[in-house]
Amino acid sequence: MLFMLFSIALVAQQAIEVYSNQTLKIYSEYWQDSVNFDVAIPDSWHFTDENRSYPLLILFDQQNRTNFDYHLAGINLLTGAGTQIPEIVVAGSL
Repeated sequence: MLFMLFSIALVAQQAIEVYSNQTLKIYSEYWQDSVNFDVAIPDSWHFTDENRSYPLLILFDQQNRTNFDYHLAGINLLTGAGTQIPEIVVAGSL
Protein backbone atom coordinates (compact mmCIF):
# COMPACT_ATOMS: atom_id res chain seq x y z
CA MET A 1 0.00 0.00 0.00
CA LEU A 2 2.82 2.38 0.87
CA PHE A 3 4.59 1.62 -2.44
CA MET A 4 1.44 2.37 -4.43
CA LEU A 5 1.02 5.68 -2.65
CA PHE A 6 4.57 6.86 -3.46
CA SER A 7 4.55 5.51 -7.03
CA ILE A 8 1.99 8.14 -7.98
CA ALA A 9 4.56 10.86 -7.26
CA LEU A 10 7.20 9.38 -9.59
CA VAL A 11 7.63 11.36 -12.80
CA ALA A 12 9.87 10.46 -15.71
CA GLN A 13 12.63 12.88 -16.66
CA GLN A 14 11.99 14.85 -19.84
CA ALA A 15 14.48 14.28 -22.68
CA ILE A 16 16.50 17.27 -23.80
CA GLU A 17 15.73 17.96 -27.44
CA VAL A 18 18.79 19.10 -29.39
CA TYR A 19 17.16 18.93 -32.85
CA SER A 20 14.18 20.52 -34.57
CA ASN A 21 12.46 18.94 -37.58
CA GLN A 22 11.55 20.57 -40.86
CA THR A 23 9.83 19.06 -43.88
CA LEU A 24 11.09 20.13 -47.29
CA LYS A 25 9.34 19.51 -50.60
CA ILE A 26 11.53 19.38 -53.71
CA TYR A 27 10.25 18.90 -57.25
CA SER A 28 12.25 16.41 -59.32
CA GLU A 29 12.36 16.99 -63.08
CA TYR A 30 13.69 13.47 -63.54
CA TRP A 31 10.79 11.78 -61.71
CA GLN A 32 8.24 14.44 -62.69
CA ASP A 33 7.04 14.38 -59.11
CA SER A 34 7.67 16.02 -55.75
CA VAL A 35 9.86 14.40 -53.12
CA ASN A 36 9.37 15.20 -49.44
CA PHE A 37 12.32 15.22 -47.05
CA ASP A 38 12.30 15.34 -43.28
CA VAL A 39 15.35 17.25 -42.07
CA ALA A 40 16.41 17.44 -38.43
CA ILE A 41 18.78 20.32 -37.76
CA PRO A 42 20.62 21.04 -34.52
CA ASP A 43 19.18 23.92 -32.51
CA SER A 44 22.64 25.55 -32.50
CA TRP A 45 22.22 26.02 -36.29
CA HIS A 46 20.21 29.18 -35.61
CA PHE A 47 22.84 30.70 -33.31
CA THR A 48 26.13 30.02 -35.13
CA ASP A 49 27.83 31.94 -37.89
CA GLU A 50 27.22 31.13 -41.53
CA ASN A 51 30.67 29.61 -42.05
CA ARG A 52 30.12 26.69 -39.66
CA SER A 53 29.55 23.37 -41.38
CA TYR A 54 27.73 20.28 -40.10
CA PRO A 55 28.11 16.67 -41.21
CA LEU A 56 25.10 15.22 -43.07
CA LEU A 57 23.57 11.85 -42.19
CA ILE A 58 21.03 10.43 -44.65
CA LEU A 59 18.70 7.76 -43.25
CA PHE A 60 17.35 5.44 -45.91
CA ASP A 61 14.72 3.72 -43.73
CA GLN A 62 12.26 6.63 -43.72
CA GLN A 63 9.56 4.36 -45.16
CA ASN A 64 9.17 2.99 -41.64
CA ARG A 65 8.32 6.11 -39.60
CA THR A 66 8.81 4.32 -36.27
CA ASN A 67 12.42 3.39 -37.09
CA PHE A 68 13.19 6.90 -38.35
CA ASP A 69 11.93 8.50 -35.12
CA TYR A 70 13.84 5.88 -33.10
CA HIS A 71 17.09 6.73 -34.91
CA LEU A 72 16.49 10.46 -34.41
CA ALA A 73 15.96 9.89 -30.68
CA GLY A 74 19.22 7.94 -30.51
CA ILE A 75 21.11 10.67 -32.36
CA ASN A 76 19.55 13.27 -30.07
CA LEU A 77 20.67 11.30 -27.01
CA LEU A 78 24.25 10.82 -28.26
CA THR A 79 24.56 14.48 -29.22
CA GLY A 80 23.09 15.86 -26.02
CA ALA A 81 24.43 13.42 -23.40
CA GLY A 82 28.07 14.37 -22.98
CA THR A 83 28.46 15.15 -26.69
CA GLN A 84 29.42 11.60 -27.60
CA ILE A 85 28.92 12.50 -31.28
CA PRO A 86 29.08 15.96 -32.89
CA GLU A 87 25.94 17.81 -33.93
CA ILE A 88 24.85 16.64 -37.38
CA VAL A 89 22.11 17.35 -39.91
CA VAL A 90 19.87 14.30 -40.39
CA ALA A 91 17.80 13.85 -43.57
CA GLY A 92 15.41 11.17 -44.75
CA SER A 93 12.88 11.08 -47.59
CA LEU A 94 9.20 10.59 -46.82
